[in-house]
Parts: sequence; C-alpha cells; structure tokens
Amino acid sequence: MTKMMICFALCLAAVGCGDVVGKSVDANPCPGTVCECTAATEATDCGAHEACDESGGSRVCACVPTYTDQGGTCVFTGGPTDFGFQDPTKWTPIGTSGVMVLATATGKVQPGEAAIDKDGACQYGGIKQTFTMPPFDRADPMKLSVTYTVNDPMFNFPFNTTLQIGVGSQFMEVVAPRNTYKTSSFCLGPGAFGGPVTFQIAMAANGPCTTTSTSSVRIDEMKLELAGAGECPREAGVVNGGFQLATGWSFPNVNGGAGQILPNIGENGTFAAQLTQATRCSDVSAEGTISVPSEAKIPHPALDVYWNGTSGARLAVSLAGKGIGTLNANGQIKHSRICIPKWAVGNVSSLSFFAQRISDNNCTALSRTFILDNMTIVDEPACGMLGDVTDPSFERITNLMGPVPGWALNHGYVNDVEGARAFIINNGPNAASGTGVLRTSNSNPCVGIGEGGADFAFIVPPASGTSGPAVKFSAKADVANVNSETRALLLPQSPTNASRLVPETGAHTPNVLCIPPTLVGRLVGARLTTGGLGGGCAPTTYEEFGFFDDVSVGTDPSCPAQ
Repeated sequence: MTKMMICFALCLAAVGCGDVVGKSVDANPCPGTVCECTAATEATDCGAHEACDESGGSRVCACVPTYTDQGGTCVFTGGPTDFGFQDPTKWTPIGTSGVMVLATATGKVQPGEAAIDKDGACQYGGIKQTFTMPPFDRADPMKLSVTYTVNDPMFNFPFNTTLQIGVGSQFMEVVAPRNTYKTSSFCLGPGAFGGPVTFQIAMAANGPCTTTSTSSVRIDEMKLELAGAGECPREAGVVNGGFQLATGWSFPNVNGGAGQILPNIGENGTFAAQLTQATRCSDVSAEGTISVPSEAKIPHPALDVYWNGTSGARLAVSLAGKGIGTLNANGQIKHSRICIPKWAVGNVSSLSFFAQRISDNNCTALSRTFILDNMTIVDEPACGMLGDVTDPSFERITNLMGPVPGWALNHGYVNDVEGARAFIINNGPNAASGTGVLRTSNSNPCVGIGEGGADFAFIVPPASGTSGPAVKFSAKADVANVNSETRALLLPQSPTNASRLVPETGAHTPNVLCIPPTLVGRLVGARLTTGGLGGGCAPTTYEEFGFFDDVSVGTDPSCPAQ
C-alpha cells in the first residue's frame, strides 16, 4: 500500500496526518491529507531525484528542478529555460545595448543564437537568466555545455576575445575562436545548485569600442547536461591530488618545458608530478581540477601541497585562471598551504601551477625542476575570516611557517631582459601599515604596463546607495619615476579596461580603482603593476619602483553606482 493510501486511511480513522509512516509523530503536522515525507528525512522517504515538497500544504515527494516525472520516474530534462536562445523573453541583457537573442539565426547545434555586437562588447555586455537548480545532494553530477564563436569576417574583434561563463557562484573563462564554433563543457560544484541561480555569459574584457564593425560574438547553446561516469568530481578535494593515477592532469608547455607523472619522486617515495624548464624561455604548468567544499564544511579552506623546487624559482598558483598565491622555492622539500578565497568556495575549478620563463628569446640551457604531490584541502585557521582578498596587507611574508602570500606574482620580459618584477617583501619603511608590502618595478621601457605584477580576484560587490564598486588600496611611486607608471588594472588586460594611475609623490596615498557597475556579481581579476612607457628595448641601467599595501574590495562614493 502506498504512503498516500496509508495516510488517507489513517486520516479517516482520525489519526493525525503529520506522521510519516513508520516514523515518530511530527511536532508540526501538515494541514493537507498527504504526508509522504519531511525535509529532514527526504533522503530516506523520497526516491532518487526527489525532494519533500511542502508548498501545497501536504508533504509530497516531488521531482527536483531539472527533472520531470515521467511514468513515476524522475527523468533529467535539463535547463536553463530556452537554452538554445529562441525566445528573447526568457533572457535579460547585461549592459544597456548591443545584446540580443536572434531566434532565426542558423546556429550550429540548432536554430537561435544570442549575439553581442560591438556596442555590447564595449561594456562587458552579455546575457543572463535566473533558473532554479536542484539541491546538490538530490541531483546527478552535472556539467554546463556552451557552444560559441566570434562572427568576425573583417577581423575587427580582438584576437583573444575572452568570454566569461557563470552558473551561480562558479565562473569559467574561454577564448572564442574566430569564424568557427567551439563547444566547451564545465563541471558544476555545489555553488551552482540549490535554488534560484544566475546563468550568464558575457564579455570578460571590453571589446572594440571605436570600430564600426558589424561583427559579433555568437552563443548558439548554453545547456545543462549529465556528466559521464567519473567525469565530474562529486566529493571535495583535488582530483588525483596524490598522482597515483595517470589521469586528471595536463602539462601545457612551451619551448622545452615538460611535465609528467613519475614514480619514486613523491612523498614517501610514491608517484608525483614533475615540472622541468630546460631553457631560459621554457614555460610549463600542471593543470588539474579541484572541488572546494562549502564554508559550513571547512570554514578556513586552504590547499595543502607537498612540493619542492630549484632554489630561486617559483610557481604561480591559480584557480579558474585567477591567481591565488605563489610558491617560492628554496630547494627544500616541504608542505605549503595556500588560502582559498571565498569566491572559490563551493565550486569546481581548474587548478594550475605555472612556472614562468625568464627570457623571451635567449633559449640557452637552464635546469629548473619542481615536484608536486599529495594535494589536499584542509582547514587552516591562520587564513582568517573567509574573504576574496586573502592577504590584503601582504603580512604573510612575515610568518614563514604560516600560509604563503595570497598573490600570484609574475615578471615581465623583453628579449633576455627581466624588465618588470613583483616581490612581496618585509620592509616597514615602504609599507603603509605593518611591515609586509608588495614591491613592483620596471627596468625597461619595452616591458609595458601590466606585463608583470601581482594578481588577485574577487566577486564585484553591488553598489551601496550612490557608491559604486571599487578596489581600494594604498600605494606610492617615486617622484623620479620618469620611465614607468605604477597602476592597478582589471584583467584580462585591455586598452579600454578600467585602471588607476598611482600618483608619483614618493609617499603612500589612498587610491580607488572604480569597477564598472556592469560587472556587479561577476568574478574579475586585477593586477598591481609597474610598467614601462614605451621606447627602445635595449638593456638599461635604471630600475623604478612602486609599492602597494592594504588592499580591499567594497564601494566608494567616487565610483558610479549604475
């Protein structure tokens, strides 16, 4: 006999229907006549892909969103609504103009496309929809599949037109190919589930603001799909973080860089990843996947990694392509911890360790080696309160036993010249507060603004009244800096992206980098940098410095609110 029939019979016998059959009496019985479940016990009361629905007064097991009842079984039917872009009423433009749904466009997978023309591209334009997702623990593993291109026969759009894709709190970036379609898929973590979430795709950087081009970015489809067996992580952690399998990692490389998984080199003599730079112009990285648990499960999340590297070399660490820290090698095997920012919590993201070249064209021999092993997510109270900026005052440099500094550092090069550098140093006289400070420098005019520096990322906050979103920081640049500029700028770098020039006064001053309101709620990267103003690329004898401290993300009355 079904629960509904039993409950109905009990009601006829004047027994309270607040009881779930076989369970103790509910202290708050439902007013309806069907009592199949409670929210607390739906995992045992309800079937796969069902949750306890109390919206009608009764309590019934019903299919969760993205699943539909077909003959008594909840079958995956996907989302979001109109994922093939055939109904303009189902989507909301991001930006004030230049974004549209073209229902009759031919497309590649099916008719209908979303389009972002030059006006939309010039204001971080895109398209979005709020769609209800199922609870993470009542759904199968899912991925988002997106098909896109740049329709650009006259080559007016940037060569690397970057799109940002978001589902809830999870963001990914892709480079759109010109005049050919590409489909990319992304595994979704818990942050993309559990109620109304925003599906969006938009320009990651400002596009061609002055061109008369008729070109446009086209999105043919953005839809949920069920992941294949083992395709997407279900549990929190680094996929194959102990390198005991041959899968889960790739090793992109340039000019003689190499990466591989080898036996007998890891902690306890096990398998581990090895990165090598054979020449001065070798780049190499290890790229894997990480699933970060919710704050409730790990309140101070950090990535713990067992590693070693050639003394003086370093690895920039990134999640979802955004810098979160730097591992500075001293030739010693160790465990290091990198604090995980708030924006990554609950998400499945790419995880990258990048060894940067030290020359652009002098590819003479160089032997640098890194070992990576046993990556886990741990609770690290020293990371402090969860936030997007995990090391705002650069003070982690003062505690070598604690988590590493929370900034991804990169140098800039021209020919064989290291023309822009970034270091976090312990130097009280140049700090605005404490003793830790970021020092950026430039020693060649050919190495321009933004080619080296310190990177971080954050979710853009909403305006507060008439105060718009902003990055605030203290910085100083010397009066004698005539060959360079010290700036904070948004990434990916673009001539039309927002930036803030630091006054060359020789003293720390408060600075504000205003964030375009179109970016509210989106993940953006920023770089603190000192770069050259252009000129000859021959080696020089000068080095000009900038210093940064006390970085925060919030709002400021000097920034536009809308």
